[in-house]
Amino acid sequence: MRALQINHYGEDVQIQEVEKPTITADHLCIEVVAASVNPVDYKIQQGDGKWVLGNKLPLTLGHDFSGIVKEVGVNVQGYQIGDKVFGRAPHTGSFCEYIAVQPNDIAHAPASISLIEAASVPLAALTAWQALEEGLQLQPKQTLLITGGSGGVGSAAIALAHAMGAQVVTTASAQGAAFLAAYHPEKIIDYQTTNFKEVLSSVDAVFDTRGGQTLVDSFSVLKKGGRVATIVSLPTADFAQKIGLGKGAQLFVKVATLRFTRLARKKEGHFYAFFTQSNGNQLQRIAQLIDQNQYPIHIEEQFSMDNGQVAINLVKKGHVKGKVVIVIRPEEEMTTTH
Repeated sequence: MRALQINHYGEDVQIQEVEKPTITADHLCIEVVAASVNPVDYKIQQGDGKWVLGNKLPLTLGHDFSGIVKEVGVNVQGYQIGDKVFGRAPHTGSFCEYIAVQPNDIAHAPASISLIEAASVPLAALTAWQALEEGLQLQPKQTLLITGGSGGVGSAAIALAHAMGAQVVTTASAQGAAFLAAYHPEKIIDYQTTNFKEVLSSVDAVFDTRGGQTLVDSFSVLKKGGRVATIVSLPTADFAQKIGLGKGAQLFVKVATLRFTRLARKKEGHFYAFFTQSNGNQLQRIAQLIDQNQYPIHIEEQFSMDNGQVAINLVKKGHVKGKVVIVIRPEEEMTTTH
């Protein structure tokens, strides 16, 4: 089968022939229709975190995917050959024609959108969901600040926060604000002209997608007892313990995130940073929201596998509104040739 791989860190992806995955009793094999590009993909490509992740070269990139079930392990329940699914590769490896996953990595695809559209959802939506539900423990009628609302994760968080009954304030450029009209945040602050800490105070929670000084400033607008979650940090020690990292790793991330935990303590609040985890149940709930028109889908551009590096470069430049998708094998081809 074909896959978009790198042979060395820092080089462009190339289409290479690799063996089709074989499945165990606990896995499924999915024929991939499409896979979307996320910032984590180019970061892995350039070698970020390679000592921690331990990936082996050559390496197939990609996290999000959608496709059709082709094989089902004997222990797998709830899926059958021909089902349309979407999901997240637990490590990396979705830029390919077939992928082997476990049931918790996928869910039945939303019925109201195409599989190409479905490929744009999993990683951003799961990241936003886990930040809001697990990190922030968001409650109805709470006020939530989302920094960087027009990005893939930020816009997903706006939709999901509304579904949870929260009131959303977000930061975006003028161009980003136009894109966010479909998401209906209660307030948009133009970060190019206004620092949010000058016009906000006493928000219940902050979801930070920007990092740096923006993350530091987030604590200044937090109410007493509030919570801050970010995707631009090493994970906090409580998350490291939750996923079973060793004592040494827990100590390392505790020291690395100490500045932010101290800022949270000053507000008698909580700081949470994490790595997104596969969760089929959460994905299925997200699919229901999509089918209920509570989660807008926007694809900025789609590319063929031949232009995989062009797609990655577009995301790397930043300021993408919505998602960039690589079409691996159009669904209509599967229908006519298989």
